[in-house]
Amino acid sequence: MERFFDDYAEAVGRNTLRMLMVEDNEPDAVLMLEHLRDLPVGLEHRLASTREEVRSALDSEEWDVVVSDFYMPGFDALEVLEELERRSSIVPLVVVSGRVGEENAVAALKRGASDFVAKDQLMLLPASIARSLRESSLTRQREAAEVARRLTDAKFRRIVETASEGVLVVDGAGRPTYANARLAEMLGLHVEELLSRTVDELLRVVGDSRRPSQLLFNGSCGRRECQLVRPDGAEAWAIVSCSGLPSGNDGIGGYLMMLTETTEQKALQTQLLMADRMAAVGLLAAGVAHEINNPLAVTLANLDLISRDADLMHQESPTDVTLALCEEANDAREAAQRVAAIVKDLRLFSRAESDEVGPTEVHPVVESCARMAAHQVRHRASLFMDLQPVPPVQANEARLSQVILNLLVNAAQSIPEATGQGDHRICISTSLDGDRVAIAVQDTGVGISEEAQARLFTPFYTTKPVGVGTGLGLAISGRIVQAWQGEIRVQSRVGQGSTFTVYLPVSDAPVRETAPSAMPVSARRARILVVDDEAAIRTTIYRALCDRHDVSLASGPRQALEELANGDYDQILCDIMMPEMTGPEMFKRVSQSRPDLASRFVFLSGGVLNARLHEFVETTGRDRVLEKPFSIAGLLRFVERHLEGC
Repeated sequence: MERFFDDYAEAVGRNTLRMLMVEDNEPDAVLMLEHLRDLPVGLEHRLASTREEVRSALDSEEWDVVVSDFYMPGFDALEVLEELERRSSIVPLVVVSGRVGEENAVAALKRGASDFVAKDQLMLLPASIARSLRESSLTRQREAAEVARRLTDAKFRRIVETASEGVLVVDGAGRPTYANARLAEMLGLHVEELLSRTVDELLRVVGDSRRPSQLLFNGSCGRRECQLVRPDGAEAWAIVSCSGLPSGNDGIGGYLMMLTETTEQKALQTQLLMADRMAAVGLLAAGVAHEINNPLAVTLANLDLISRDADLMHQESPTDVTLALCEEANDAREAAQRVAAIVKDLRLFSRAESDEVGPTEVHPVVESCARMAAHQVRHRASLFMDLQPVPPVQANEARLSQVILNLLVNAAQSIPEATGQGDHRICISTSLDGDRVAIAVQDTGVGISEEAQARLFTPFYTTKPVGVGTGLGLAISGRIVQAWQGEIRVQSRVGQGSTFTVYLPVSDAPVRETAPSAMPVSARRARILVVDDEAAIRTTIYRALCDRHDVSLASGPRQALEELANGDYDQILCDIMMPEMTGPEMFKRVSQSRPDLASRFVFLSGGVLNARLHEFVETTGRDRVLEKPFSIAGLLRFVERHLEGC
């Protein structure tokens, strides 16, 4: 028995026996485990006491053996056998019971139970389990032998040749004697080449340094995740199951291996993981942008006011002090505007409200990506832009940003960091190519071989060193662009650099008109209610507007609703995202109680909107929303433009 368990442990690649115990009486379960503690292998077990728990255990884990009581509340061992049959499982089941008649014991054995042990004879349980595992192993061998016999049959051979799984038959020494076309395709070899190699040259077992032949060829069924060793270096994976083929003298004459490729599933799993990470990064970036926007809006607006007042002071009484004050205010304002540009780029890249495709201006996205990639580029190359006039494309702004940023980062990483800016350049250009817009990223990096170019858009394929990139960036970018009926082309020569060109269809739909840049002059003094939970924002808007209009302030929607119940306003300037009630919720309440005021609402937005708020903005009109941070001039234009219609 000990020898058998040693062989079994070697076959399954672990020194433990996985046992599902179906028993509702805990003391009986403890007693059974006590009799199994001296097994020559370790024991992993799980206790299930209901049919639902049995189903869950069979669906979630792989077991070597099931040990089950016959009678349990609501079900019995025959129903456990049904669950195994339903899953086409050949895991052996040993019935252990103290109060079952001979008739039921025979019924269980006829239905497929491997053995029966009485609870007053538990000392026999280890031998019973060993015998059941041995019989199960022999069953697998007989099935494998039948498959091998059928391989000589022409009709069955045709079926195997067209199978979606790879099939490999090897002799007792581990040398391949038969392989189907699917396996040759998976390994990137001709069948003749495949048959000239050993299994150890074709496979690597994931998570184990031992040779595949050590782990798979032991006369028992082995099931392992393996990496396929392809001559082109491409990464590919498969689940490999192996069964021994008996010889005429009761030994093992060879092995039958079935390989189910999992490369695509692994790519999708990794892509989902990356998507989760990107979503987390996007949420973080959106949160950072939102938290920065309010204080940045206050800073920019107040610097505008300081700059304006300093100019007035200098005009009235020019001195070195007032001149210095003007210059310092302008320098601070320019620095704050640079921060505002960074925040805007973050919001573009992290925008989560919609993946809707529509008319998209290319140049703002390109310029934003160039700013975001500047840190990657500046120590390797000089970045140039050649942006020719192009019409809007049919795309999604955030996803287009993802594609262009990936190409820019790839271009930077193709250039050795130590070379410095003077030796290399990266150029991003736009042009019109018939009814498509071309966005090209050209670099003077190391270039890409023709063999590598053919596989650039394959998941997990990368020409970068280990630890730099995942091999999914171009694969994802390619899928994004294809979904928009576009394409990405590559031209490259080793040692001379590469050019990646994104072709996207021109959009037929018009892009929303931007607000006029001229500063409108207020025709009348209006009553304006400002609703924002940030005190600094309210105060800044008050300072900007109080010379022209009568401005009232509300710290939140509830105070604003009280103000609107007792007074009349020409304009309600309301923040969209507030803690006690959102701007759209307040708008809905006012529309019901004072429909005459609904058209006087305009909104402030300082962050990435969720789907519900995004839908509100689209329905209400983006022209009624002022993005934070804003300049004083932008605020005045926005307020005056909407007062004209009231």
